[in-house]
Formats: sequence, structure tokens, C-alpha cells
Amino acid sequence: MTLPRSDATHDRILWLDLARPLLISGGMTLAVLTFAAAAQNKLAAAGAALIFALHVVVNGLRASNKYAGRDESLSLLRYTTGVSAYVCAWSAAALMFAYVLAGLRWQHGWQYALAFALAAAGFVAYFRRLTKISSSADPATSSAALKNAVRLSILEVIAIVTTIAWMTLSGKFTTSRDDWLANNVFLAAGVACLSLSVILASHYYASARDPQR
Repeated sequence: MTLPRSDATHDRILWLDLARPLLISGGMTLAVLTFAAAAQNKLAAAGAALIFALHVVVNGLRASNKYAGRDESLSLLRYTTGVSAYVCAWSAAALMFAYVLAGLRWQHGWQYALAFALAAAGFVAYFRRLTKISSSADPATSSAALKNAVRLSILEVIAIVTTIAWMTLSGKFTTSRDDWLANNVFLAAGVACLSLSVILASHYYASARDPQR
């Protein structure tokens, strides 16, 4: 069984409305990060990374409002999974542009870029799995997928908060070494993915508590 054509069309239109500004923001902040890396401008790089992360947060909140219905949690999960893949792809590109094209020297730059690229591929594979589940219209399967995703989201939040706290305490965000830009990218990606996980879990539990939602 597949989604009704009208539902699928509505979903595509909604995605275009939500994703278009995020794609533009991602491209612009990547350009700023690349020039900032070449110029060794730490403030500009930090600003670009922060703007991208905040745009993902705002975009996630908009998506949560758009998918406000009780039966829309799976659609929101698909969307946040797609955005998470985009965040990881953006992070991989930022590291590659900075440490391969712009001239910054850090021996682990390409390695972390590859790790982000693999993470993006993993999110894409998960997104495709969720699309199949959504198309099957099986309530039991959808419910199980949502519960598992929310549990994983909570674990992801704990892991990201722990990592950011460790990076802060170890002075990663005030370092003079050439991994300064990578640390900005790590922070931006962490805040973005953390926010998406919180938004998903909040939407799920709010829907469960409010039968009229």
C-alpha cells in the first residue's frame, strides 16, 4: 500500500517550503566558512557556523508546527532525519573546503569529513527505510519505528551534550591550533542535531499526552 497521491503531493510541497531556505543558508554559510578559513578569520567562521545551526533550529521548529497533527510524528521523523543528513553533508563539505581547498592544515580534517559523509549516508539509508514504513501505512510498524527513533534521539542528546561539555572544558573552542575551524563545525553540527532530536521527542510526547492534537 502506498500513500495517497494527494498526501504525497502535499508532503513534497511542504518539504520544498521548509527546505529551500535551509539549502540557501547552507550554501551561503559554506562560502563564508571557506573564505574565513583562507583568511584565518575565526570570528567570521564562528558566525557562519552559528547562523547555520540556528537556522536548522528555527527550521525544525517550523516543521514541528507544520506537522502539528497527532498522526504526523512519522512525517516529522522523516523530515528531521533528512535534515540531519543535510547537516552531516554540510559539515563534511565545510571540513573539506577548509582543510583541502582553503589551505588550513590539520591532519585529521579529511578524516572527520569522511566520518560526517558516512553519517550523512547512514541518515539517508534510515530516511529511505522510514519512507517504506510510511508507505506501508501499517500503524504497528509506524508506532514501533517512532518509539525506537525517540529512544535513539534521547541517547543522541545525551551524547552530544556530553561531547560539547567535554570540548568546552578541554579548551577546544579557544585553541590556537588549526583545528579551530573544525571545532566550530563540530559545535554547529552538534547543536543542530541536538535540536532536531529534542523537537522530535517533544512533538512525540506532546502528541501522546494530547489525544485531540
